[in-house]
Amino acid sequence: MTAHYILYGDSPFLIDEAVQQHLRTWAKPVEILPKNLSATDFLTTVQGLSLFATGGNTYLWQEPDLMTVSGDDDTLALCDQALKAATTYGHHLLIVLKGNLDNRRKITKIMVTHATAQPCMQIKEWEHEKWLAWVQQRLRLASDTQQDRHVSPKVAEALLATIGYDYGPLSQGIRNLLLYVGTQSPTTADVIACNAKGSASVFELLEALRMGITQKTWGLITQLLEAGEEPIAMIGLMTSQWRLYLQILDGLHRKESFATIAKNIGRQPYYLEKLAGDIRKGYTLAKLIACLRVMHSADVAIKSGKQRPEEALLLALSRVA
Repeated sequence: MTAHYILYGDSPFLIDEAVQQHLRTWAKPVEILPKNLSATDFLTTVQGLSLFATGGNTYLWQEPDLMTVSGDDDTLALCDQALKAATTYGHHLLIVLKGNLDNRRKITKIMVTHATAQPCMQIKEWEHEKWLAWVQQRLRLASDTQQDRHVSPKVAEALLATIGYDYGPLSQGIRNLLLYVGTQSPTTADVIACNAKGSASVFELLEALRMGITQKTWGLITQLLEAGEEPIAMIGLMTSQWRLYLQILDGLHRKESFATIAKNIGRQPYYLEKLAGDIRKGYTLAKLIACLRVMHSADVAIKSGKQRPEEALLLALSRVA
């Protein structure tokens, strides 16, 4: 089914994750639209038929100028036609915007009649602490029947990381976890084992990735590939993490405080400080730059057809191991 999304918010990492998720779900050829694409060219583009993608394309449009202008009636009409045409021809459209979505603009009103607005906002520290306290309380109450069972605070953190900030799934996740461990005390490994394998495995990979490309990292990557994870999605995920690590180490190299680094990159200081210890052990600035370069080359090799996705990913990792 054809779908269009406007991804917006203050978290580049969450936006990138959402982009990769949609690309993986649709599995269509991706075409990057120019930032300054006019409404006329937008319509012409989506009405064109690709010789290589008879089932439609995915159009990725980052920070389009059209979303920042008032737009006359002709421009608005052309954009409306373009979105209808994209649906007709089986295309998908991903519009990526930094910051908030301005619902007062006429162009925004036109876009959201055809596309789903999907916020990608970084959760605030006080919100995270509130969720963490709630999960810990639920775990504590559920453990009252087992007087000898101890629940580590890390278990609550792992539940939030693997399931997300949603009462329903979290409640079910807590029930599943306690059923899984029986009378034993749950661990973060138990959280990973009894939740959805894709999300949990990715969470485990992200935890291991902080320490560098180790034997454990290689093992997890192999498991993810065997479980059906798309190599191109994993490249995007690791690239996002390494870009974040580079921003942290670069800020520390400049003698900046965690508060300053967090403000510059739109993250929370407590989260960055938590990451920094492991990152310093596993990486240097030069190492991270090399990691990003080989991943970029792998991405190009896959999209140009020069290498198979899995081959390109593993070869890239071997170059930075």
